[in-house]
Amino acid sequence: MAGILNNADEVSARIGYYDCHDPALNDIVVLKYGGENSAPLAKQIRGVGGDVLSFGQDDYSSFLMLNGVPLLTTENKFFYIDSTSRKLLSSYLQQGGSIRKDVYLVLGNQPIGSTDSRSFGLIGKPQFIGRILR
Repeated sequence: MAGILNNADEVSARIGYYDCHDPALNDIVVLKYGGENSAPLAKQIRGVGGDVLSFGQDDYSSFLMLNGVPLLTTENKFFYIDSTSRKLLSSYLQQGGSIRKDVYLVLGNQPIGSTDSRSFGLIGKPQFIGRILR
C-alpha cells in the first residue's frame, strides 16, 4: 500500500467494523487472504456494487477502468492486468459490466504485482476483518 500506507506508518484498525457497517468506496480494509496462518492484507476498496468495471488498453497492456474512467494509483499509473486477471474479474460482473452488489474490488497501490483483486478476484464482506483508521 506504499503511497497510501508506508512501512513506518502507525495505524489502528477497528476489528469487526463491518459487522455493523457497510463497506464504502475508498475504505482501507484489513482482509483475510489465504490459509489460517496467513497474515491479513491491507487493501483499498476501489469498486462497489453497481459500479461498472471495464478494461482499457494502451501500448503496454490492459488496465482497469471504473465507470468509464481509468483507475489510477497515487502515482497516476494504471492498474495493469493480464488476460488471466481480466477473465477472473469478468466472472464477477453482471450484464453490462456492473459489479454485483455483494462483492468489492480491492486494490493495493502498485500498477503490477500486488496481491489484490487482480490475483484473487472480488471479495465479499465476510472476508473483511476490519477498517484501518488513519
